[in-house]
Amino acid sequence: MSYSAELSKQLIPVDETGLLLGTSPTRLVMSVQSTTDFVDDGLFVYEINAVTGEQTYSHVATPVDLTAFDLVDTGVSYLRKPQIDLTYRTADLAADDGLAITLRLSELCTAMNNLAGYASPIIITVP
Repeated sequence: MSYSAELSKQLIPVDETGLLLGTSPTRLVMSVQSTTDFVDDGLFVYEINAVTGEQTYSHVATPVDLTAFDLVDTGVSYLRKPQIDLTYRTADLAADDGLAITLRLSELCTAMNNLAGYASPIIITVP
């Protein structure tokens, strides 16, 4: 197995009214275009508000999230999706967070590849 993910990333100016206030509101839109060896493309975890049902981006998936949460709302408080659309006060903040998210996805692929390399269970003995 060789886990990998291909992403698209866009920085989209929200409007020009923020320029008058000294900010440049920007959307960061990232989508998983394809994956290799993952069960599906849902690598972003969203939290579901129990009262309103609103879905809010929480974090990049971990190896545990990939088995714990589905791509559809199954009544638990989290679900996974293949895209995020976040808005930032400035383009620099959006670009910085886009880089951080890309690095987390790279770390996820590395962790999954490392876990796949273990042919037998890891046994930890505590004296």
